[in-house]
Order: sequence, then structure tokens, then C-alpha cells
Amino acid sequence: GEAKAKEIMLIGDVMTAKEAKEAGIVNRTSTKTGQEFSSEVEDLATQISSHNPLALRSMVRTLRMREDAMHGGLEAALRREAHTQSLCFAKSDWGEGLDAAVERRQPNFDDYSNDWL
Repeated sequence: GEAKAKEIMLIGDVMTAKEAKEAGIVNRTSTKTGQEFSSEVEDLATQISSHNPLALRSMVRTLRMREDAMHGGLEAALRREAHTQSLCFAKSDWGEGLDAAVERRQPNFDDYSNDWL
């Protein structure tokens, strides 16, 4: 996926959504248009944003690190993930996430401090 994306960027080729999915550049496509498409995008954004924002930010950074050989690659990313998980467990939102799961409700995350990310 990444090599193909770089090739497309450098050469300037145009590809269809189907080709992009087959090449692993995108993981989903949609046949919807207009308001139906906007609703589908909003649903996906709502699903993602329902998770703890600090944990999401940490995961994104770890995934980027894994892909960056200059930052130690996979091994460094795994060490970082283990460390940040322990920090997340120390935050008040960890308990809120558990409580919400037990009570079958949406969590109310409010600990946005990220001095350790």
C-alpha cells in the first residue's frame, strides 16, 4: 500500500477508489453520494470520537512510529505502547471507561491532559 501510494504521488497517476482499495491504500470505499455519504462519514467519525481521546492520540503516534525506521521501528513502537498504556491506566478516564462499559452507556471522557504523550 505505502509503496504504491508513493509511486502514485511521484508519477501522478490517477486511480479509482476500487484500485486504491485493492492496492491497500484505503481500507474502505463508499458508493453513497451527497447527504448519504456525509452521514456515513459522520457515523464513522462519531464511532472513532466515542473512544478516549488520549488513548486515540497515543495509538496514532505509536502507529506512525512503527512505520518510521528512524524512530526505532516496530520494537520502539511496542515499547512506547506498553509505556503509554500504563500511563492511560493511571488516568481517571480509565475508570470512566470501565464504568461506562459495565453500565452499558457512553463514556464521558474529560481528562484531556496530555503532557506525557
